[in-house]
Amino acid sequence: VVLLGALPVTANAKLDRDRLPAPDFGAAAVGREPEGEREDAVCAAMAEVLSLPRVGADDDFFALGGDSIVTVRLAGLLRAGGWDAAPKDVF
Repeated sequence: VVLLGALPVTANAKLDRDRLPAPDFGAAAVGREPEGEREDAVCAAMAEVLSLPRVGADDDFFALGGDSIVTVRLAGLLRAGGWDAAPKDVF
């Protein structure tokens, strides 16, 4: 969540998306270290698909920038590593 005093607007009083601050998804990744092979695999895969340096075992996939499309990539990466995973498992 990024707090703003006011939303930036264009001359036509529409939201100026180009002037919005960029979210810092990496700042939210502060959870505990993964324990065990399964948590290691899931955290590593989450970090890869979200382009983050690390993801903790308790970090929220969606709060870090994940969405329904990225869940497909996450499940595919886990399956490629030999894990039984489907996008619905993320929800």
